[in-house]
Amino acid sequence: MKKVLLSILLLVGLLIHAQEKNLDYNNEPLEHVVRDIENQFQVRFSFNIKTLQSQYITHSGAITLDAFINLIQSQTQVKIQQIDSDNFVIIKSDEKSIRDLNFLDEVVIVSEYLTSGFDLNKKTGAITVKPNKLSVLPGLVEPDVLQSLQSLPGVASPTESASRLHIRGGTPDQNLILFDDITMYHDGHLFGMISPFNPFVTEQIEVFRSGASAEYGKRIAGVVNIKTVSDILDKLTGSFGANAIQSDLNISAPIIKDKLGVTVAGRRALTDIWDSFTFRNFSDKVFQNTKIEEVNNIQTEEELSVLDNTFNFYDVFAKIIYKPIENHSLSFTSIFVDNDLNHVNQDLDLEGSADNLKLKNDGFSLNWKGSYGKRWRSLFKLYYSDYISEYVNRQFDDESQEVFTRNNRINDFGLSAIAYYKPSDIHELSLGYDFSNYEVFLELLENQDDDTFTERSNTKQNRHTLFSEYNYTSDKWYVRAGLRANYFSDFDLVNFEPRFYSDYQLGNNFKVKISAEKRYQIISQLVSFDVNDLGLGNEVWALTNEDIPVLSNTQFTTGILFNNNGWKLDIEAYHKRIKGLSSLTRGFNTNALNTDNFTSGSNTIYGLDLLVKKRIQRFSFWLGYSLSKNELDFPEIQNTKFPGNFDQRHVFSLSNTFNYKRLQLSLGWQYATGTPFSEASSVEEFTNDMSQTDYRIDYDEQNGGRLPSYQRLDASVIYDFYFSKKRKLKGRVGASVMNILNRENDIDRFFSLDEDNSPPTLVQENSIGLNATANLVFRINF
Repeated sequence: MKKVLLSILLLVGLLIHAQEKNLDYNNEPLEHVVRDIENQFQVRFSFNIKTLQSQYITHSGAITLDAFINLIQSQTQVKIQQIDSDNFVIIKSDEKSIRDLNFLDEVVIVSEYLTSGFDLNKKTGAITVKPNKLSVLPGLVEPDVLQSLQSLPGVASPTESASRLHIRGGTPDQNLILFDDITMYHDGHLFGMISPFNPFVTEQIEVFRSGASAEYGKRIAGVVNIKTVSDILDKLTGSFGANAIQSDLNISAPIIKDKLGVTVAGRRALTDIWDSFTFRNFSDKVFQNTKIEEVNNIQTEEELSVLDNTFNFYDVFAKIIYKPIENHSLSFTSIFVDNDLNHVNQDLDLEGSADNLKLKNDGFSLNWKGSYGKRWRSLFKLYYSDYISEYVNRQFDDESQEVFTRNNRINDFGLSAIAYYKPSDIHELSLGYDFSNYEVFLELLENQDDDTFTERSNTKQNRHTLFSEYNYTSDKWYVRAGLRANYFSDFDLVNFEPRFYSDYQLGNNFKVKISAEKRYQIISQLVSFDVNDLGLGNEVWALTNEDIPVLSNTQFTTGILFNNNGWKLDIEAYHKRIKGLSSLTRGFNTNALNTDNFTSGSNTIYGLDLLVKKRIQRFSFWLGYSLSKNELDFPEIQNTKFPGNFDQRHVFSLSNTFNYKRLQLSLGWQYATGTPFSEASSVEEFTNDMSQTDYRIDYDEQNGGRLPSYQRLDASVIYDFYFSKKRKLKGRVGASVMNILNRENDIDRFFSLDEDNSPPTLVQENSIGLNATANLVFRINF
């Protein structure tokens, strides 16, 4: 029966394989050829990168896929085996059949989702992104690990941040971001404008918008699992390059052939040596409505000097891979992410202020995976993540100074052990244990006239988790059912997280899918506006305590997937119910509450994500649309439900890419409903606690107003070339423009009091998105 079904699948791809394409390769590296024919014939190849190294292809003329596969096998030392109608595996010519490959090297069957580099895992439903295979995306001159994900329906950033992702209505702190199993807390370089992860050492990004495996816990929204280089290469390889914001260097080298390899990489901002047009536009967007913009404006009008105004960032990555024996691999990863902002100003009377904001996230992980025949494999993971947000403000004159300090630090240590058992080709069972230790430190320190005022909290929590998962795979069915049992020792609290995902193949072209899950979270970000005079980095991380309840999310998703002749249609509807939300009430635009207290509430989100994609030879077009409604229920703030702060009812995108030989072009247009804001109605006079007359803003309904719609047109172009006929060095040049039409997009609106008037008057302030912003890149790969 299996042979009959396999034959049917192969017949489905017969027309594609029989089509002739005009191909032109002159001693082209096999790796580049494989990526090109994936685009040409709409197929996918799985391989170990080492298998393709130092092998070249020469051909010119029209040829079918089957004939070209035979040509590859005749000109190189590889053989290619077909898995289904559009999936192939490349192995060395002297290796055994794919059916005899070890369980550790299990082949993942995928289909192209958006464009080259975006794939849909046919087994798990996860979307995988491979930066080294990505076609150029609109507005990006280089791959950005997190911003690239915003091409997916249901993944957005209403604030135009690269890394602060809102996945199906969830907030960024509700996403689990893993970097080689290290839990990351950093928002991103330049306050979220650039992802903190180096794309040139990133091998794969696995994204779950819903239906995540039971192996993932800790967060209640999306899962972004970033995996870095995993192979020991045969020779020294690397790259270096620069764009208008940063430069980078990446090197991978074998130490002991097939046994030990090392990769090191680093990126650094160029902002201290080059005030580029790109950085100026990024800065204008990030620093608007902050103290820095205010001081710069005053500087042009009054006698005020800016003594220091510098911003720098870097990230460093290192990984060691060791394979002591066959089918066992040990790896050690370390990452260091750092952002540093300094701003000092002074007037003619020697009065001034100095602000320093440091944001860091360092971490390491140890990973051991092994395979024991075809049935058993194991995985052991250990990680440590250290996050620091430190803000220092000094107000000084020629005789004294006042110092305010805010420190927020997270120490997150964990380990995990998982055993997998596969008794047959259709059944797989896993059993695992997770341990996490959280320690969150928050300190507010004020030194004034030799008096020191301190407010400090140091909370800890241990989490023990047992989890198990069952996978069933047949020709038509895939079912994954799992359960996580969590015990929080400091609370003496137990909760359970059931997980379920299933899909069913209807004929050759349709697939229906459904998922249900329950998830919990004990650490989240709160916004506190009064602890930072700078106006940036106001978020602080806090653990669940007597004021902050445990977050929970119950989520259901169902959908249908259609695939035929280059067309892909993916529709998913979802419903989420989040409980245990909390906020400092001063974070809301209301005066009706005691601002010393937290309030708690809930969030209901439901929506529909749609993707329509078509590939026509070298062109790829896709349309993404998200319809959603995000409602908050905070009875202590407002008696009725109100829209979430980032509720966007409609998000629409239309994009296309074109690849021709070494040239890549892309163009994309985005449209979104404006986000909500609270409209101020008047200035209210009241008597404060000191029995003095004071003034405050009186607001209408919470989030009762809505900003104008958001629109942006982006474009990119890149060109690859070789420096010589030997093709040892490969170069790349490129350019991109975000917001080509220079549209002024409102991304936030808030109100303040102008106290220079008596009585104070109401002032409306808007935050504007990026102006037309160009970027350039030059890279060399060796």
